[in-house]
Amino acid sequence: MFFGAGAYYCEENNLGRDIGVEEALDVLEKGRKAGLVLQPSNSQNPATLCMCCGCCCLFLKNIKAMDKPGRYVHTSYYARVDEESCVACGACADRCHMDAITVDETAHVNPDRCIGCGVCVTECPSGAMLYKQKEKPDQYVPPVHIYETFMNMAMERGKP
Repeated sequence: MFFGAGAYYCEENNLGRDIGVEEALDVLEKGRKAGLVLQPSNSQNPATLCMCCGCCCLFLKNIKAMDKPGRYVHTSYYARVDEESCVACGACADRCHMDAITVDETAHVNPDRCIGCGVCVTECPSGAMLYKQKEKPDQYVPPVHIYETFMNMAMERGKP
């Protein structure tokens, strides 16, 4: 999905069409049911929102190949297991795009692999998978505008 000027550009160039709130919510619900990872553009006012799977999305595939993807993806949340409620069904592990969850008597989340997408939380039939906010020093606040994101990336490369 594109928002703002990006949406206008896509519509004006026949690359997309305008949808209302109800249809957008329906699309998001279909993505949730399919186990897709929501990936907004990196700003407080996102210009885009992708819904991706770990088998087709180049970004997710590359992140998954890293030893510790949870350390490289900016998120202020992580998955946690309420071990008393966990029935060890494995639904969460099946849905995890980063292989961050293992299951024996209960599910266990590897924080170095968890990217905080929440896909496991929405699938848990017993409600044992929880979505928790990280402590203040580990929370991520994205730039206000996408322009700042790109400028920050350029500065990191040494090419302002």
